[in-house]
Amino acid sequence: DYRVYHSNVKQNNEYIDNWLKYMPANFLDVDTRKGPITGLRTFKNQLVFWQEYAAGVLSVNERSVISDESNMPLILGSGGVLTRFDYFTNVNGMHEDDYSDAQSNTTLYWWDRANKSIVGYGGGQDAIELSKIKFV
Repeated sequence: DYRVYHSNVKQNNEYIDNWLKYMPANFLDVDTRKGPITGLRTFKNQLVFWQEYAAGVLSVNERSVISDESNMPLILGSGGVLTRFDYFTNVNGMHEDDYSDAQSNTTLYWWDRANKSIVGYGGGQDAIELSKIKFV
């Protein structure tokens, strides 16, 4: 319930599709104290996950590109498939089987049943409880 599995890394011109191979050690565990994983969604090139009492972002193939003095790109990072996860809220989550998320071009919304609030996430650092701000 708290484990995210991933397939092998896809390589160009390979004979066997590695996206269909799941090895026993290809997983990442999130914090079990926040409940089971209740949903996944891609938003602004991020993989967002929900638990019953938290929400966060899984880092998928995370790398940074910078330029050196001659304007040649330098790639920093290991680029592993699932290397870590970061929570953007430890208060608001999504209950299992709610499937109450929706998104616009700028914001990802969901219903938090435990706190009885509508929550929004814009891709930054924190989620915002819209129902408290808008007095809903």
